[in-house]
Amino acid sequence: MKSIPKAPLIAGGAVLAVVFMVKVFGSVLDLERPDAIVAAILFVLFLVIAACGWLFINLPPTCESRVCRPKDYSIIGRAQDLGIPGYEPVLQCRCGHRYLRRANRFFSINSRNYLQKYMVKSNWYSRWKPDHS
Repeated sequence: MKSIPKAPLIAGGAVLAVVFMVKVFGSVLDLERPDAIVAAILFVLFLVIAACGWLFINLPPTCESRVCRPKDYSIIGRAQDLGIPGYEPVLQCRCGHRYLRRANRFFSINSRNYLQKYMVKSNWYSRWKPDHS
């Protein structure tokens, strides 16, 4: 199953919000009307919540040694450049473990560049769980 990119969904939601505001209130920038001010505030609030949610959804799990958190990962290159099939970015935690994310799965990369199942998400808003499949 292929992952749905979140950025176009957020952008699409923002465009729909603007279209809705124009249809209902006549103008997005008519700030003399109280209902337009409320609509503008709701629109900005929607964008902030969507951006925070998108960032939270895309955080990697803790590393295998349970020491490194999402902020401790860095991108060390693309999978293809490191001899692994695919174009996804390869992440490395402070401990030195390497990882690859494909759709809703998070793989550990061993010293021979083989992918080993590590974590999985059942859907886009769920938490990471050990991958025993």
